[in-house]
Amino acid sequence: SRSWNHVDFGLTYGAGRRRAWSAELLAWVPFNVESDNPDLAAHAGHGRLSLIWTPRRGPASRSRTEGRLSLIASPDASGFVTRVEASLSHTPGWLGRAPFAGPQPPYAFFVQWVKGTGESLIDYRRRQDTVRLGLRLW
Repeated sequence: SRSWNHVDFGLTYGAGRRRAWSAELLAWVPFNVESDNPDLAAHAGHGRLSLIWTPRRGPASRSRTEGRLSLIASPDASGFVTRVEASLSHTPGWLGRAPFAGPQPPYAFFVQWVKGTGESLIDYRRRQDTVRLGLRLW
């Protein structure tokens, strides 16, 4: 099994429709870690610091763009930062209208780059670079 039980808590600064930049600090506490994965928390990190960019848009625009740069950190890991994630998502205006969406579009096309350990629960010890393209459901 490759499950990971944890409790999250965090703070967000600057979130809202009027701000283009915001920041998020999220920490998690693992519990009930399985005996065959004792070092999972060190590789997956204990928290994330994210800088989020959401450009302003007009009131009639249904499109939405968001960029995110995150550092995942663990005080137990050598080098402290275990993973860096960068992503850019965009919801075109036609996808932000009915029948696809309500007030906030739940779909977006995205590109993501991840570098570090703990990105996958299958091989969480391995340092790797990953690039993803896809459809995001928020």
